[in-house]
Amino acid sequence: MGIWYRRPLFCLCAFFMLCVSISLFLTVTGRWIALGVVAAIAAALAVIFLCRRRRVYALLCPLAVAVAALGFAQFYHHFESPNGTVGQFHNVMNTECCVQGVVTERRGAGDAMTVYAVSLRSVNGNTVRGNAILTCYYVCDLQAGNAVDMTVSLVDLTIAASDAYDENAMLADGFCVGLLSFEESDYTVTDPSDSSLSVRLGAMRRSLSRTLTALMREAGADADAQGLPSAMLLGDRSGLTATVRRDFSRAGIAHMLAISGMHMTLLFGMLAVFLGLVGVPRRLRALPLAILAGAYLFFLGFPPSASRAVIMLWVVYMSVVCSARADPITSLGLAGAGILAVFPYAVMDVGFWMSFSATLGLVTLMPLVQRYTARSKPGKRRRRILVIRRLRKGLLGIAVGLLTGVVAMTFSLWITSVAIGEMSLFSSPSTVLLAPAMTVVIPLAALCLLLSGTGLASILACPLAWVCNAMSDAAAYASRPSWSVLSIRHVAVVAAIAVLTVLLIAALTIRLSSRRRWVALLMVAVGWIGVFGAFSAVTIERSDKWTVSYCQPSAASEALVLVDGGEAVIVDLSNGSKTALLSTVREAKSVGATEISDLILTRYTTRMSGSLHMLFGQVMVRELWLPRPQEEKDYYLLLSCLEKAELYGVPAYLYEVGADIPAANIGICVNTAYVSRSARPIRTVEIATSEQRLLYCGPSFAESRLLPEVTQRAGDCDVLVFGNQGPIIKSAYGADLPVREGATVVLADEVTAAWLDPDAWTWRADLRLGSWRGRLAK
Repeated sequence: MGIWYRRPLFCLCAFFMLCVSISLFLTVTGRWIALGVVAAIAAALAVIFLCRRRRVYALLCPLAVAVAALGFAQFYHHFESPNGTVGQFHNVMNTECCVQGVVTERRGAGDAMTVYAVSLRSVNGNTVRGNAILTCYYVCDLQAGNAVDMTVSLVDLTIAASDAYDENAMLADGFCVGLLSFEESDYTVTDPSDSSLSVRLGAMRRSLSRTLTALMREAGADADAQGLPSAMLLGDRSGLTATVRRDFSRAGIAHMLAISGMHMTLLFGMLAVFLGLVGVPRRLRALPLAILAGAYLFFLGFPPSASRAVIMLWVVYMSVVCSARADPITSLGLAGAGILAVFPYAVMDVGFWMSFSATLGLVTLMPLVQRYTARSKPGKRRRRILVIRRLRKGLLGIAVGLLTGVVAMTFSLWITSVAIGEMSLFSSPSTVLLAPAMTVVIPLAALCLLLSGTGLASILACPLAWVCNAMSDAAAYASRPSWSVLSIRHVAVVAAIAVLTVLLIAALTIRLSSRRRWVALLMVAVGWIGVFGAFSAVTIERSDKWTVSYCQPSAASEALVLVDGGEAVIVDLSNGSKTALLSTVREAKSVGATEISDLILTRYTTRMSGSLHMLFGQVMVRELWLPRPQEEKDYYLLLSCLEKAELYGVPAYLYEVGADIPAANIGICVNTAYVSRSARPIRTVEIATSEQRLLYCGPSFAESRLLPEVTQRAGDCDVLVFGNQGPIIKSAYGADLPVREGATVVLADEVTAAWLDPDAWTWRADLRLGSWRGRLAK
């Protein structure tokens, strides 16, 4: 296809993006070395091109060196230079400082924590620029637009990132430092309403979003559907529920919730049609559309996906004004390089790379696909019934739409495997199904805002609510099947995806004649065969055994994780904290799970309700198992857990302590006991498959009534895990357990190892707050 041929500007833009990307993995010295290597290669190529009298190509060589230097310098200036957006805080990191700033957004809240986005003005009296993530370890009532003086600790984003946030995601959002506040007296509101332009635009977006949400609520929209119009038109996703975010992500259509090229094409395409209907010539309407696109981007706050789309629109509009032909590949290169030149932290944004890769596939491969799917037009043919011809045309359009989704998924699969690790089989059909709905939602939402305060807005909100309800229901339906999401984290699948990516690059690079361009499609098909072949081999290899992990994410938390294909069973043995649950979910996903079929809790704590609220909004949980309460306070905590389960539609069941739990067609038995010197319970968990058994024992079990049970069952177990959840062992104790030969013994810590006889055991005691992973036959 030869996308590099006769596209020097695109080549330079792609090279700039490559230099900015590899700067992530290089030190300052490494960047100087890389620049020297680039200069040496460019000099050699320039000499070769001059000898062959190709002066145009020789001119590109010094330009490539300049582009590489610009890319490395841009990254250095932003992240490492003392005057850079991130580098300006290096000297005050991990210290207590006096900070002045403006609250721009409320990012989240918990039982004893509130998180805000803050636009910084000064630190210790020195003027600074940039955004910070403020974490208040108390319930705070700051509002967007408040100008505040704070005495806080400046920390790196790695420390500021809590369980619900990711460091790279915060960098991609423009945050450069974290602020920690521990007392309400740490801040003072100096101005309740800051008048800066960015704050006023943010307040305007939130006000319009509230108006649109109120109209949706009055029209009878479901809670999951009320935030969809604001997200698709205003870029305000604060009104989206955790359920709808999870469903759209599992269905592979999360890109519909972020304003991107699809949204821009629909909105400004309709505006172009309207201007054409009122008689504005094509060349004259390009300029106002370009101005409106820039104003709309400024109003949105320059998100990367929308910025890429607007830059491409500008190139198209300017080509219309200049009576030139716009090259979509060059336009895409200019968009990507322009975004990284202005916002270099966008290199860490997964959405930016997925959007760029998918668009590259659409502008290169889709014309070829449409060429082979287009209906031929022979000179003579018989008349056909109009219904049949229209049916054929409709089916052909559906096929092209499905292929469009497949092409976009193919080109973005490399970043999906690296950053997400999951692939939805419903991505393409869901996009085809819901894309027409977007053509209704965006104009209706715009009209509702323009006519707000009138009765006509309420009338238009009714069909808008109906369409949004249908979209949320369709996403929920597509996310429900357990087989709809495939894990692509296995090394064999990742290797196959890497081969597919190499084939794509080769297909885009090789120049093929018009009659041989089908070879590019063949290479893509071969790559997909390899990906599904690797996935099938991994599935077959894992089909006869359970993958069992003993996780110890912290000194105070433990869990057992069982994975069978894409489903996981989690037995939480700790206090139900968010850190423990998220760590177990990450462990389950690392071995191929895409959902939790059964979540078994063994203890009631005050943290559990908030942890379940967070977990249900991020991961699909099929069933929740709770122990039957033994104390009065447990009943109140049970009601809180049941409330969260009902909110997310998760069935909840009670189990008797000491009885088998019918989860995932295996035997799981949880038993609990107490000792007089401690209020903390001692637990044992037995997991029995058809051929093997695993037994978990808490510390001090030998002092409780569980000793006879452990002694009886230890001889039949293939794996014994001695954990640390329960009363600490204060005295040495020799456990004479009949462990069979060849059994695996896992020790959680040195305290457990101290009272076991090392001569009689074979153990793996080097966990160090990590995890042990083994296999049990089904």
